Amino acid sequence: MSGSLPYNNASSAASSFQTLPLATWEWETVSSMNVNEREDMLNAAQHLHVTRLFLNIGDYLDGKEGVNNSFHEKAYEVSLSEFISLASQKGIAVEALSGGPMWAESSHRYLSFLIIDFVHQYNLDYPSAKFSGIQFDIEPHSLPEFKKDPESVMQHYIQLIIDLTDYFKKKNYEPIPLGFTTPSWYYEDGGKAPEVKYAASSLLLGKAILQQLNNYGEGYVVLMSYRNHATGTNGSVAISQDALSYAEKNTPHVRVYIGQETTNVGESGVSYYGKTYQDFQRNLEFIQNAFENKSVYSGIAVHRLSSLISLSKN
Repeated sequence: MSGSLPYNNASSAASSFQTLPLATWEWETVSSMNVNEREDMLNAAQHLHVTRLFLNIGDYLDGKEGVNNSFHEKAYEVSLSEFISLASQKGIAVEALSGGPMWAESSHRYLSFLIIDFVHQYNLDYPSAKFSGIQFDIEPHSLPEFKKDPESVMQHYIQLIIDLTDYFKKKNYEPIPLGFTTPSWYYEDGGKAPEVKYAASSLLLGKAILQQLNNYGEGYVVLMSYRNHATGTNGSVAISQDALSYAEKNTPHVRVYIGQETTNVGESGVSYYGKTYQDFQRNLEFIQNAFENKSVYSGIAVHRLSSLISLSKN
């Protein structure tokens, strides 16, 4: 796998004007990278002012579920601890990342609890190299069933979030930041998102998510406010307003990140793929200026690190 990733020498390509601290996703796993690639990744992330990395730990589930018969949990944990320790030295916090569209359905919902159990035990065993949180990227609206019965699909989703946040108390686990990746339209009144049953009433899906995470006290959402322009009625700022305004007024204990896309998604107006890094940075600064005075605003999250590095060369 060496040489197949864009991290090597990437830091030398980043523009000098990038100053905003960023969070970012990376779907490559520690198991898929050698030691040099891991260090190259973190050097590039540091140079791009990444301060929080959402790291895919799906390889743990592959091992537990028997998909990868060569998986050795102890060796995997050691690799994670080395990676997180190195990231910490570079000022980068690392969160565990996992999820999939089926994860709120009865056949798959157990997977989220396996992730929580693993991260909890790992943090106990490696106190000097802890995960700083857990992010679930589930996106159940991607299921075909959502078009037929959105209320049922999203009722399963909000119930999973309730059960996950309650799980820490049930198991007497120390709470850690728990995040969910969500489209901005989950929070739009009169939009595609349905109302769900929550706390003996009906509430718009996004608002119910924010309320439950507020009750948990250590929760956050990342809005997939994916536009390659910050301004205008359909820009990243405008489509994020509903979630930020509701959270600011009603759920002050929830943090909100604004997500931006840099991969090739094949859809016009969504990603900075093919744009210049300078244009990307200008728009990020506009988002930052629009929301930095809101107490729930936590910054900008960029999908994903490898494509962000490629963008920095443009």
